Amino acid sequence: MRKALVTLGIVCSAVIVTGLLKGCASEQRPLPLDTSEETLLGSNGFRLSLAVEPSIPPVYAQSLLHALQQTGLFREVQPAERVQAPDLLVRVERPISGNAVIPILSLITLGLIPTVTEEEHGYSFSLRLPKSSERVVMVEYVHRGYTVLGWVAGLLNLFPQWTGDSVQNDPRFKERLKLAILIKAQEIKAVTSQ
Repeated sequence: MRKALVTLGIVCSAVIVTGLLKGCASEQRPLPLDTSEETLLGSNGFRLSLAVEPSIPPVYAQSLLHALQQTGLFREVQPAERVQAPDLLVRVERPISGNAVIPILSLITLGLIPTVTEEEHGYSFSLRLPKSSERVVMVEYVHRGYTVLGWVAGLLNLFPQWTGDSVQNDPRFKERLKLAILIKAQEIKAVTSQ
């Protein structure tokens, strides 16, 4: 009996320590790229300037702008009001962000009982010429994965397929967004060559 209590104490201590060090929230990371995807990711970008149109609420356009800048695929990515003659306009087509979950059971039990929810993160946007809305290129990347809130999340964050940071800051997420854009390369080139 004493051995079981000591083991339980050690496990609980480990959970609390990792929770304090690694956080009490964990999100499932996107899958790593396979070799063919990595090859495509090595493609050259576009020598284009993008103007991101405002969205309601503004946070969606701001997040997309930042994500597009981080891809390194475009010469310039700025808010629409800062670009004089962009090559393409970018519009948020639908917001894709996590769920608004209130972890009541986790709060009541001080994190001992975790809250687990499946969430979507990503971007859905269109690219089009500034003076024409006829040809539109739709780009969408959606990551579906689990989010865990509670002390156990600290332990999950020790594993490579989980992160204690926002999944949108994860290198794999950024690679997959870049890949979603590169898959549409021919369509983007067709629109800009008009």
